[in-house]
Amino acid sequence: RVVPRGERSSNAPDLLDNLQSWYENNYDTRLLHSNLAFPLLKKLTDIGDPLTKQVFKEEIAKRLIASVSKGFCSIIYYFYREGYISYLTRDEFWSVFGADGQILYEIEKLVRKYEIVDNKRVY
Repeated sequence: RVVPRGERSSNAPDLLDNLQSWYENNYDTRLLHSNLAFPLLKKLTDIGDPLTKQVFKEEIAKRLIASVSKGFCSIIYYFYREGYISYLTRDEFWSVFGADGQILYEIEKLVRKYEIVDNKRVY
């Protein structure tokens, strides 16, 4: 049965209230559990909400930075597997890794350039 707002059956916060607060605070992911916040941000980004797109990208970057600094490869793999990394441009992705990321990004660009040259058999 649907319980109208304000007529809760317990003292637990109402999900609608939490979502309203989350929205009013520019989708601050600290206000919802990550198992709910991330899929919601992803869906809102997919339907074209510009604010959620920026928040979503920032949250992905924050979590990647934290994962890299703590050596949590499983989180990086999870983000890759779930397609979250694809929301970042290559430049945004490599910037997560700081100065080392910039070096890796430049190497990646060179490798791609030479792959294209090699495929055309131009030496």
